[in-house]
Amino acid sequence: MELSASAPLEDVPPRARRVWKRNQFYFETHFVLFLAFCVFFYALIGWTILGVRPMSRRDASIILGIVTAITFATRWYCRRRYLLFNPDSFYVGRLFLPAKKYRYTDIEEFCVFPKNPEQIKTTFYEPSQWQIEVKVPSKIPPNLAQRMPWLRRHIVAVHDERVVCLTSQVAFYLEQERWADLRSPADREKLAEYFTNGNVVCTSLGYKPVSEEQP
Repeated sequence: MELSASAPLEDVPPRARRVWKRNQFYFETHFVLFLAFCVFFYALIGWTILGVRPMSRRDASIILGIVTAITFATRWYCRRRYLLFNPDSFYVGRLFLPAKKYRYTDIEEFCVFPKNPEQIKTTFYEPSQWQIEVKVPSKIPPNLAQRMPWLRRHIVAVHDERVVCLTSQVAFYLEQERWADLRSPADREKLAEYFTNGNVVCTSLGYKPVSEEQP
């Protein structure tokens, strides 16, 4: 992929997409909603199948209403919490405020680590087995930030094509010891190379096993 010096920053690469922060509870609520619909439908038809009598329509309606409300609240929560990476900046979604924009130079810390440290070999750099954690600045009190680290720390999968802008910037930093400046044609050209191999650079240079960190 080539970067034109005159191309708008937001168009390179052209398909920046949001990374939704969906947890296990998100999928569990949707499964429970499906079960609630089944119970409600079973109550509507009023049949007794295999000796199982249907619940009253009133109780089934109450259960369906409660589960539906919880599911929609979970969907709203997850849709407000997202990450969006562009070549020169990224956005962090917030619950009750507009998304916060950060420059890559704002990143205080980043860490590349395997999903399963005990199962992966230090010489094996398969991007699908790795993650990146970035820490952004915040006005949150330190004691609150320690209790809720997810307010400042964000983890994404290295192989996710939606985070190619992040992996390319991290790869640039690991090799150049600074963040890429897209106002520089040389940096733009170098960053373009990392769009294809940045994830491998991240895993090979960004991770230091404990055995290597100890003197």
